[in-house]
Amino acid sequence: MEQILARYSRNHERLELAVVDHAPNHQNEPTADIIALKDEIEKLHMVNRRMIGKELEGLSYNDLHNLEQQLTEGILSVKDRKEKVLREQLEKSKVQEKKVLEQNEALLDKVID
Repeated sequence: MEQILARYSRNHERLELAVVDHAPNHQNEPTADIIALKDEIEKLHMVNRRMIGKELEGLSYNDLHNLEQQLTEGILSVKDRKEKVLREQLEKSKVQEKKVLEQNEALLDKVID
């Protein structure tokens, strides 16, 4: 999924550059590169729509199975990242808690003395 999105980003940037490069020429006919990039963008949009469960008509069993595997891998990757972020937040909270307890002890010692 990351490869698909990276390819989309690269091609989207190229399309913008191609449009900017050709805009001053006011050409009425798109170049082959622009047409190819537009086709690639449309394919990527289709992949994206399928990834969110839309426009699945016409896919074979194998295509659906492959899509399911990609989505499963993506979900596992997201869950792993989420778990890592939660662990990092928990660790930061523990460090903060320790600092606060130490500060409380220091203040308590000052009050008692």
